[in-house]
Amino acid sequence: MRRTLLSAMAVVAVALSSPIGLAGTAEAVTVTWTNPYSIANTAVTTSSGLASGTYGRAVLYTHNTGGGTNKIFGFWNNSGATATTLTVKNSNGGNMGNIGWEDIAAGKPSTHKIWIGDVGDPNRSRVNLNAISFAEPATNVATANVTGIKYPLAYADGVKRDAQAMLVNPANGRIYVITKEAAGAGIYAAPTSLSTTVTNPLTLVASAPPNITGGSWAPDGSRFVLVSPTAAYVYASVDAVPVVVNVPSQLPNIQGVGFGASGYGIYVSSEGTRAIYKTTSPGAASGWTPAWTDDFSSLDTTRWNVRDHDYASNNQACWEADAVSIDSGALRIQASDVPCVVSASTTMPYTSGYVDTIGKASLADYFRLEVRAKVPLEEGMWAAPVWFRPDGGGDGEIDLIETWGWDSRDFGAYRIHQDIHGTYAPSQHDPFMTEYAFDPAAWHTYVIEKTPGRIDMSVDGIATHSWTSSSPSWYDAYFEAGRTWNLRVNLQVGGARGLPDASTDWTPDLTAMKLDYIKTWTYTP
Repeated sequence: MRRTLLSAMAVVAVALSSPIGLAGTAEAVTVTWTNPYSIANTAVTTSSGLASGTYGRAVLYTHNTGGGTNKIFGFWNNSGATATTLTVKNSNGGNMGNIGWEDIAAGKPSTHKIWIGDVGDPNRSRVNLNAISFAEPATNVATANVTGIKYPLAYADGVKRDAQAMLVNPANGRIYVITKEAAGAGIYAAPTSLSTTVTNPLTLVASAPPNITGGSWAPDGSRFVLVSPTAAYVYASVDAVPVVVNVPSQLPNIQGVGFGASGYGIYVSSEGTRAIYKTTSPGAASGWTPAWTDDFSSLDTTRWNVRDHDYASNNQACWEADAVSIDSGALRIQASDVPCVVSASTTMPYTSGYVDTIGKASLADYFRLEVRAKVPLEEGMWAAPVWFRPDGGGDGEIDLIETWGWDSRDFGAYRIHQDIHGTYAPSQHDPFMTEYAFDPAAWHTYVIEKTPGRIDMSVDGIATHSWTSSSPSWYDAYFEAGRTWNLRVNLQVGGARGLPDASTDWTPDLTAMKLDYIKTWTYTP
């Protein structure tokens, strides 16, 4: 039976309690927050970002949000009393503009740099964002001028995005920017070496929880924290599953988060008050271990089989190896209206591609997978960026994502289809569908977690659906059977709901499916 669609409000509610699709499996920790003090300096009116320094002093730095002054305010983290006020100048001695200052971070300890995240772009109109660094004074001074150095940033795909979090890994000095989106947020990495004269591209490396407003790395590099107005997320690494932590309900519009110099305490601040709240720092989520990642810089044939001159039921295209390629760091599977010869007696009217890991790579029975994909939506396209079957054959199938080009015709909107099958009898098929939270033709991030007694899925940081040992009744027979799982990636043409028609635009980019990356983890209960 097809399940009732989630309303938009219901989806958002799920996302707030279970970020990045980790319903029921992310480790949730309830902590106690205290309000030990408020920032004494009344010049701090809209605290946006917190960072400890690099010299081990018990000081936290903050600044006012974008459009404010070019000053950095330091306060003692045991009292809130004013420690220092630093005025950021440019190389000519003029004031460094505060266009979109949204976060502040301590750099690699040996460099003694403090970084400002000039990354705010709520109107999505800025040509360049900036990471701004300055040398932290070696000793505390009441006031000082510091010289800021600008490193221009822009998203590698050319899309303009708003962000309110920038953090620096103290182990290697790499900068990360986290976009602020209700859905589809991402963690973007800057190059390891930055230029002051050439725009530095920000490359997507992981999905992010929704509505992130601040971030900070622990001084020892062991973990980092992201914060939103409704939750905090503590990560062991960019690829890790975060611990989900409650935030103080008394603090409106949380915008800053930082670790103390010891890395033991987490502090949060707000644009609406100078109050500071503090809690002890939880560790990283247990259970998940990174397995393998494919960024599709090339086609790894030790992992992937590329099917050639083959086809399957419920598909009016045959698969050709030439339809599979690497396109600008993405796996591309191209559908076309060129007939495909399977054999002397069989010719299919369309051509497409298919890859799988059968006999080459598997996932453990309990696993997590994240894929970023872009699907074609023309009439007759049936895209399946990633689906799973058990190794060794037998019944059981998991469909992380399918999209049907005919959805717009049948339902008035394109939808996300997610399913599990026992056998292929209707009584052992449990499908789910919901509409995309934003542009269905854009890139989207899909996540599945298979843990003891349940499967959880999400799209763009929004939890979509779960299946458990108790529902459906046949779940355990196929999904608690101690099996390993192979991956399959294919784009079918035609199928149960219809062929391409006169409206189908066969322009290659409109009939191609792309995968940017796949990341996998194993789970130990």
